[in-house]
Amino acid sequence: MRDIQDRIRKGSLLPLLCLSFLYGLVYPIPALCADDLEVCGYRELPLVMEQVPKDGAWGSNNDHAMGAWNQYMKLYRFKDTDGSWGKNRVNEIGGFPSDDSLVDMWEFHWGDDLALTYIHMPLECGKIWESDIVFNPAYSWTGDPKDTEDHPETVLYYGAVLMHELAHTWEWRPVTKTRGVSCRR
Repeated sequence: MRDIQDRIRKGSLLPLLCLSFLYGLVYPIPALCADDLEVCGYRELPLVMEQVPKDGAWGSNNDHAMGAWNQYMKLYRFKDTDGSWGKNRVNEIGGFPSDDSLVDMWEFHWGDDLALTYIHMPLECGKIWESDIVFNPAYSWTGDPKDTEDHPETVLYYGAVLMHELAHTWEWRPVTKTRGVSCRR
């Protein structure tokens, strides 16, 4: 057991080992989970994600990131957007909303956060109704990891941050999490 926890902490083992599947729902298995991470809540699978806006330039990056997770288990599917985002019981990759839009939707400010995954779960550790991922437009983003390698202080690789945020859509989180999950630079 200790070996599995060490490998999870080092990132060499997917955190998905901490999940069990029963009747198409995701549940945590606390005994396998690393001490500083937890899974709270459960999801119906697959998670159907909308990409907002529909014509977003990041669509292929979103497909690749969800496809990477899907190599290990079928977690994600895409659905065409209805044009709305946030607090609508639909899982979304919501693009790059302004700080004002973020405050209007979820009463959060961007601050120095790179990205945010908003989880709507009415009961603590109950069924997750909605997970939305958004990215801070104040940063310079790229879909090419080489750009980030060449300019590590100024350019962020969208795909890596999205992979991280996708894990939050099924409520993989730091133990100290409050209500939103964010990625800071």
